[in-house]
Amino acid sequence: VGNDTLAYAILSDMQNAQPVTILEKYLPTESNIISHISNDDNFNEIKLPPPDIISLNTVLTAFAERNKKTEAEQLLDRMKEGDFSSKRFHKYVVVKPDIISYNTVLSTFQDPEDAVRLLHEIRMTRKNRYNPLRPTHQTYTNAISICSRSDPPNLPIALSFMNDSYLKDDVKPNKFMYSAAIWTAERCGDARTALSILQKMHSERCKPNVICYNGVLSAMAKYGMIE
Repeated sequence: VGNDTLAYAILSDMQNAQPVTILEKYLPTESNIISHISNDDNFNEIKLPPPDIISLNTVLTAFAERNKKTEAEQLLDRMKEGDFSSKRFHKYVVVKPDIISYNTVLSTFQDPEDAVRLLHEIRMTRKNRYNPLRPTHQTYTNAISICSRSDPPNLPIALSFMNDSYLKDDVKPNKFMYSAAIWTAERCGDARTALSILQKMHSERCKPNVICYNGVLSAMAKYGMIE
């Protein structure tokens, strides 16, 4: 089982650049690992390296896996504010969030309006030459999936994501985006829209997977189009 609190603690020590005794600080005192280590050098204090984007995204993922939306957003905010720096080519540079950072935070959302807000924020980064970002298929799949699992599900926003992906971000819908949209329609009890999305896939020459067909079948069976 992962430990997001410990991961964040290690990240903080990396950022603070304070010498720490790794095993004594991060392993429980009753751990058999400590009792069986005979090399005393393992207990020496060492200075941790500064975090890079992989370090930060790893902690974001730890929060996301525990559905800790608030903590993930707070860490993302710190990244946007330039709180973290990493050493590169003998100099320190500010570590800004990348699209993986945003996709990870997006996966913690339950409200489609939050997804709308974050997608707008990603687009706005393109006005900043220092850290321009562009949504990916994963970004839109996450956003549409939020519409499906929200309570109640939100089909209009899901369909707007399908339309906006290509028009605003040059991301042509793929089978995973279509699948998420179909299952949003299924949850909304809209079998006709689910079938329409499937037909759209064929017209766009995007080959549906079995999950797409299952969504359409489920919608039709539940809501009277299959007897």
